[in-house]
Amino acid sequence: MLQSSIIPSVNAFTGKENEMLQQIIIHTNNIQQLKPIVKSALDREFKLLNFAIERTRQALAPFEAR
Repeated sequence: MLQSSIIPSVNAFTGKENEMLQQIIIHTNNIQQLKPIVKSALDREFKLLNFAIERTRQALAPFEAR
């Protein structure tokens, strides 16, 4: 059985109220079943972040050239 819950973290630093911090807690009886799911999700997020960084670099290039 796979259970998960998302619990928002409380940010103790003042001035950081707009940051979105979350904690994910997953309980499972079969870690081997869970590993590829988590790895796939992390790989996807990594690719999305790299894509966003590259897109931002391309958008900034004309301004930096000036």
